[in-house]
Amino acid sequence: MKLKGGSLFLVLVIAMVVAIISSSMIMLSYLNRVQVFNNNLYVNLKNNVESGMAILLASKDTTFAQDGIYVDLYGAGTDSVYVKKQDWGIFGYVLAKANAKNVEVKKHYLIGQALAEELNCAIYLSNQGRSLSVCGDTKITGNLYLPEAGIRREYSPEPFTGMDLFKGKEHKSTYSLPKMNKRIVHFLEACESLQSQNLPEERRDSLVNSFENPTIVLRLKKTTMVPYRVIKGNVMILSDSVLHLDNNQEVEDIICIARGITLSDNFKGIGQFFAHDSIIVGVNVKLQYPTVLGLIKKDFRYTKPFIKVGQDSQIKGIVFAIHDVIDLAGSLVQYRKGSFLEGISYAEGFTEVNGKVYGSVLTNKFVLNTNSSIYENYLMNATIDETRRSKQFLSGTLWEGKGQKKIVKCLY
Repeated sequence: MKLKGGSLFLVLVIAMVVAIISSSMIMLSYLNRVQVFNNNLYVNLKNNVESGMAILLASKDTTFAQDGIYVDLYGAGTDSVYVKKQDWGIFGYVLAKANAKNVEVKKHYLIGQALAEELNCAIYLSNQGRSLSVCGDTKITGNLYLPEAGIRREYSPEPFTGMDLFKGKEHKSTYSLPKMNKRIVHFLEACESLQSQNLPEERRDSLVNSFENPTIVLRLKKTTMVPYRVIKGNVMILSDSVLHLDNNQEVEDIICIARGITLSDNFKGIGQFFAHDSIIVGVNVKLQYPTVLGLIKKDFRYTKPFIKVGQDSQIKGIVFAIHDVIDLAGSLVQYRKGSFLEGISYAEGFTEVNGKVYGSVLTNKFVLNTNSSIYENYLMNATIDETRRSKQFLSGTLWEGKGQKKIVKCLY
């Protein structure tokens, strides 16, 4: 039988098409298997990272804070995770990473600690012999730690209008506040000697740095204004003078250390702000969790250090004032009318509350300033409600306690 001349060509074309389709299907199957393998590998590494974090959060091993260690999760040598912890202000910064076959998964976390028992209260007023007096429309909800003289209603400068003096249980306080550790003092001392480093070579209006990179340190010498509009991430700003942050600047997760710090009216951001002389928070400022305002008096020449939170400003985090030298006068933490704090206020000195606190106020003494007089251990038209603080709130490492370490937030 005679075949047409074009038949062989047609057969070759068909064979080639079948070969291409077959090889494509084989390649597709291979790529699919590679994709499934990589996905499974990624999930496995992600689980290893989370397991490493769980081990670190449950451990008291200080070697995590050195150069980091590799943890063999199951003892087989095939699943290990590298974990490293170091201080970032009052919180801990943790890097956890796992890798295999050129695939790496890493996570950056900010961690804190659950509240100690003494911090789960509305008020802790150190026992220095005077009772707590409430007047006006003052509302207190939560347990109280008070001097032996207790709490009483007053009729001046405004009569107390409530039915109950407070809602909760009353306990006896000690002469001093729950002790705060000096870890933050040592951290700040180590940072204050730093000079500018790791700054980008080209000038731009943003200073954004991942926690995967070395810390960018910006030391201001001839100006009190930060020359960047956006400052985020692993960035530390130092100043020997007063540091000003304006409301057109975006700030997130950074640390500021200065003699004094001023946050202008309508400023918004998240950060840890530490000063030795004063912190002034303007009007209508919004500071989101986990913000820290910390005043550490370390020079006796700063006679009256203070933190002042302006009218209608909101803070979610921790506000504290402590001294690292002998301080007979005491620092002042003042919350002006309409201000709001969700978290903890701690003062080795005086506290004036003219707004709302959803959380705890720990202080040696309360103070109330009016046009005609100054009253000691008075609260007037103040709201302090420990029950309305978020259950996820974490205190950092300021207070020694047995509280469980937990993740505050994920970093980038």
